[in-house]
Amino acid sequence: MKKFNSKKLELMRRERHLTQDELAKELDISRVTVNYWENEKRTPNVYELSKLAKFFNVSEEQLVYDSKSNEAVVRKNAALALKDLEKNPKWLAEKLKLPADSVEHWLEGKHPLSRLQIDRIISTIKEAGINIIESFEATYSMPIPTKIINVPILHITEGRKAGFFRYCENEYEDFMELPISLFSDATFIVHYASDHMLPEIPANSFCVIKKMISPLNDKNMLIKTDMGYTIAKLSIQKGEVTAAHNSKDKRIKTNKLEIIGKVLGCFLKDK
Repeated sequence: MKKFNSKKLELMRRERHLTQDELAKELDISRVTVNYWENEKRTPNVYELSKLAKFFNVSEEQLVYDSKSNEAVVRKNAALALKDLEKNPKWLAEKLKLPADSVEHWLEGKHPLSRLQIDRIISTIKEAGINIIESFEATYSMPIPTKIINVPILHITEGRKAGFFRYCENEYEDFMELPISLFSDATFIVHYASDHMLPEIPANSFCVIKKMISPLNDKNMLIKTDMGYTIAKLSIQKGEVTAAHNSKDKRIKTNKLEIIGKVLGCFLKDK
């Protein structure tokens, strides 16, 4: 059964830094209508769906999904997210106040959960730092199964300080083919020659980035600071997020620390 993808609409709107009111004005509709779409209180009609697709430059098919296949991908992404967060099904079960075996059996595809329980799983993992719906969109939006994904390499320039750089998401240097089995969630690649970043990232590395707005503790992430963008390891202590280029450095001093994405992997390109 095809269903309007309210989560994708909210994600695309936030990625463009639009409020519900601003999106409503762009589409010449009321803010209440946008709110109802995102909260599944109303479904866009054919004309409204066409306007949404045109505005966000996506196909109409990308704004709907099959509810059964969606659950299967959410289940798969939930299992991957738990590994990424270094959590187990018991932790998730305790958060949801459910028996541990029911969550384990759901993750294994042996036991169904209600739509409300699945929504709570999505919310719980998102609060921990990973949006598994975003991961779902990256795979679902691909029209045909393929082993290769083309990922844009962003054109970057030097920042105000060594180890920092600047870029624009609309300025591509090139595209690179990556195996979808490893990088299905990749959003873009940054190619940076500096050796002032993390010790595990050699100079001239290609860093594959997945866009994400939530910080992950002890993970390498692309961040925005006063000096520009950089890749650093984050530390979250008592709700405070700090970043450093290596364990010996003092934390990066900045009045602005914005999370741009997670580093999925880094590699050097063969000549």
